[in-house]
Amino acid sequence: MHNRGLGYSYFSQITFMKQFFIDPSTIISGKAYIRGELAHRITRVLRAKIGERLILLDGHGLQYLVELERVGSGEVDAFVLSINRAENEPDTKIILCQALLKNDKFDWVLQKCTEIGVSKFVPILCRRTIPRLRGTNDLSRERRWKRIITEAAEQSQRSMVPEICPPIEFHGACEMVPRNASGFIPWEEENSTGIKKALLGNKLNNEVYIFVGPEGGFDSDEVNLAKGLGIQPVSIGRRILRSETAGLVTASIVLYQAGELECD
Repeated sequence: MHNRGLGYSYFSQITFMKQFFIDPSTIISGKAYIRGELAHRITRVLRAKIGERLILLDGHGLQYLVELERVGSGEVDAFVLSINRAENEPDTKIILCQALLKNDKFDWVLQKCTEIGVSKFVPILCRRTIPRLRGTNDLSRERRWKRIITEAAEQSQRSMVPEICPPIEFHGACEMVPRNASGFIPWEEENSTGIKKALLGNKLNNEVYIFVGPEGGFDSDEVNLAKGLGIQPVSIGRRILRSETAGLVTASIVLYQAGELECD
């Protein structure tokens, strides 16, 4: 017989169980009441049955081990078996300020950078940015971005969904960086400071801002503006990376240097 109390426990034995993000209001008096699109995913896509167990996350660091009690059309009820405070988010918060890209390349950046541990995305508009958001497409595109990030966070077993900001002009994003934060701007014309040298020469703060340009790259005026605001231009190697690759590579290097890609 299952213990359906609300005690705290560790989830080491269920690391690979399916998990989904929920609104905290879903949990009421030891039960989870799942409705709408998520209920559809659980019943129609996952084809979960009564008695199966899932992990539900409230997006604020708590995860709930639940057992399905009722599975209906668009409605799922579950008992909360235990609660755990998740410890799998990186201590180093990566804020990726990524230029908007053509087609689905920006979607790919959101998905893959969520998987490795980026904490926040700031879409930026640069001088050479080709796609421009306008009109009624803005809201639907931002909803798609949010869905991509949420699904990637679920798949990669994260306990929080990264934040996605509305698009902002490049200079505005640069001005967001606090003076005590670490900021880097990979630039193909930088030939004196590599990312390794920059990281070894800086004590990384809890927040690290990374600026990645559009398909045509940053122009020198933009780089000089960033540099004047304390954001350091760096090289990430002798090979020229595509915009959608540069952010993923730079964020991975920073997380590695911060010890965030090691097993405890």
